Amino acid sequence: MHGSIPPERYFPYLTWPEIVAMPNRHEAVIVQPMGAIEQHGPHLPLVVDSAICTAVLGQALAQLDPAVPVYSLPPLYYGKSNEHWHFPGTITLAAETLLSVIHDVAESLYRAGFRKLVLLNAHGGQPQVLEIAARDLHQTHADFMVFPLFVWAVPNCANELLTPKELELGIHAGDAETSLMLSILPDQVRQIWPGRNIPRIYRATVG
Repeated sequence: MHGSIPPERYFPYLTWPEIVAMPNRHEAVIVQPMGAIEQHGPHLPLVVDSAICTAVLGQALAQLDPAVPVYSLPPLYYGKSNEHWHFPGTITLAAETLLSVIHDVAESLYRAGFRKLVLLNAHGGQPQVLEIAARDLHQTHADFMVFPLFVWAVPNCANELLTPKELELGIHAGDAETSLMLSILPDQVRQIWPGRNIPRIYRATVG
């Protein structure tokens, strides 16, 4: 069930007595990976954003010092994707629904004694929702640190691999996402669709 997340970092594998006995729970970092189920062209599966977010997180956690207490929640696959509603297969939450889900998850963690939450997102349609959620939660609990992070905003090598035009225009199902999916889930990338072949572009590695 943990997928690319190291099993020792997968929050649902803990028992409640283990959480009670966890030293310095207030210093532990809980990460909520977030993506979307939405269209990504005729060659990529609906799961692109969720797959990229989880893979990036898994690689990061695998390189982390075991002494640093960081745990991943199960991915939140559904997001606010109403900009793609007219493509069959897209599943979208309303902004209010997404805010409520984040709020309820965060409140559950707070009651359990955790005070640091990362909202790690790879879907470009919802950073603003996560920012609102983080501000509201911090206003409710002054000692609750909530960090909304966007996977594509961290330092990366895209400038070295992609053309300026692709960097400007290829923000959805372009070379970057296609390359990552060829690395993460190559069997799920459609190589051919009517009238066009998909070039095997950069086989980027995560991390």
